[in-house]
Amino acid sequence: MEAAKKSVCVTGAGGFIASWLVKLLLSRGHYAVRGTVRNPAKTGLEVVTICPTLVIGPLMQSTINSSSKILLNYFKGDHDTVENRLRNLVDVRDVADALLLTYEKQEASGRYICSSPPIKVSDMINILKSLYPTYPYPQNFVEVEDNFTYSSEKLQKLGFTFRSMEETLRDSVESYRAFGILN
Repeated sequence: MEAAKKSVCVTGAGGFIASWLVKLLLSRGHYAVRGTVRNPAKTGLEVVTICPTLVIGPLMQSTINSSSKILLNYFKGDHDTVENRLRNLVDVRDVADALLLTYEKQEASGRYICSSPPIKVSDMINILKSLYPTYPYPQNFVEVEDNFTYSSEKLQKLGFTFRSMEETLRDSVESYRAFGILN
């Protein structure tokens, strides 16, 4: 006899982040997933919040979300010079994994910042150049001083680890190519 599935309510289930969470939950096989656009806090449910920074990663739909546009702009060759700021990024799959982890960990409570280690734009472009050398990337970088970083220490104390930025960038580009967004 099959064990009863745990019910999970995913708000915004059709969105960029939530669609990855729904896929992850269903792949585990022991969750009954319900999608909603309502605020679950108003129903008396216990709410644990994941606060992601700029979310990038592979697309599940052919629609380009706002954060993916930021990454795509580096491929266009429109700007020879860009600001070399620290980017606080996180892979959409890491956000989905963090959501599931906090759901499954009884000790999880409150809010969790979800951000990979910050990366300079020049370092990100160097990774992209090594993987995809034919695109017209920016060549010059202007240093800026408004570099803010965020700590995911609380999330990591639950045992969470992030994907490498190289994996995130590679998988993002491959999904853009698969959907015909990048040639």
